[in-house]
Amino acid sequence: MRLSPLNQIFERPGPIVTAYLEPGVADATSETSVDLRWRALAEQLVAEGADEPTVDAAGKAVNGQPPGRTAAEGMVVVAAGGEVLFTDSLHGPVGGDHASWAPLPHLAAYVRANADTRRYGVVVVDSSGADFVVRGAPTSGHGESGRGDEGHAQVRGEQRPLHKVRGAGLSNRRMQNAVEETADRNAKLVADNIVRLVESARLSSVLLVGAVEARSRVVHHLPHGVQDLVRTSDRAGSGDVSAEAESALDDAVAEIERLIQDNLVERLRGRMSAGTGVEGAADVLQALRQGAVDTLLLTEEDPGNGTAPEASRRKIAIGTGAAELASDAAELRRLFTAGGTADSDVSISEEALDEALIRAGAASDAVAEVVSAEAGLRDGVGALLRFAPAEQA
Repeated sequence: MRLSPLNQIFERPGPIVTAYLEPGVADATSETSVDLRWRALAEQLVAEGADEPTVDAAGKAVNGQPPGRTAAEGMVVVAAGGEVLFTDSLHGPVGGDHASWAPLPHLAAYVRANADTRRYGVVVVDSSGADFVVRGAPTSGHGESGRGDEGHAQVRGEQRPLHKVRGAGLSNRRMQNAVEETADRNAKLVADNIVRLVESARLSSVLLVGAVEARSRVVHHLPHGVQDLVRTSDRAGSGDVSAEAESALDDAVAEIERLIQDNLVERLRGRMSAGTGVEGAADVLQALRQGAVDTLLLTEEDPGNGTAPEASRRKIAIGTGAAELASDAAELRRLFTAGGTADSDVSISEEALDEALIRAGAASDAVAEVVSAEAGLRDGVGALLRFAPAEQA
């Protein structure tokens, strides 16, 4: 996820309301359920000191959505000064309903839930054509509610001749050649549609399933750049998109995500020796202070309860500027005041590590990626850098 679209929210003076409604299941009680859930959050916010116009504005944003969609997809809303600054649906758990009234918007849970903006396609191919399914995150961008709807399409080429006949006679060989040519033209048609789909739907990967021969023909007609995005599977050879192919896509998406995460961690480890990769809070903070972070790596939420890792919730010191962040107040004063003394007069507050990292990353046009806890990032954070940061005394 590119963080820069969030920067305008961070630039708004606080305090700010951030409220999350956990995604779940829509049913006949959704309207009542969403209303009651919001009322509980609103009462909490007022008790914490949030002004009623801002809480009311956030409430109108929640209640202005179809309750079934809010119940199913969840929602984040950010508001300040009596107006809504940002809303979006969620693509994953956020640790339950929760809200904050704080100097900064709390968007770490949103970023973790919505960091995967990739889309995937499955193509079930046979000699006559193919069926297509697209799944994944929305392509509309930040702040526009709604999930990425699945898209279904079908492409059919020439239907005759497609069946070979037995025998070695001249007429039979001609028929076999005609079948081969028809199947090849149909494969070219499917390949052309895959290329268009990759471009129009901005697919990150394509799973190609069906008969081995049909798959091979299609891959042969794909340009090398698209071939790199294609993975094949022997499952779903029947052409049933809605059953076996969907299951195969689920498996493929999980495998793709694992490969992407492994690649990110491998790149990080490989670049650390060159100084363009760092892990741990202290080194990531230093890189963000200098605008060196290209890709911010956050450890995923706990799959059991959707909460952020404990290491990411530790408090650090922040100033008024996005790059003003340090492990503690004394370090922040030393780095960002003229005198550099521990008792220098500077505006300092405390914020959770991951919230401060996201604010700084948004200001410096960084991208956020979420990696598995199995990666073992120190303090739960790492970064791929644009350049090696200078040492700071």
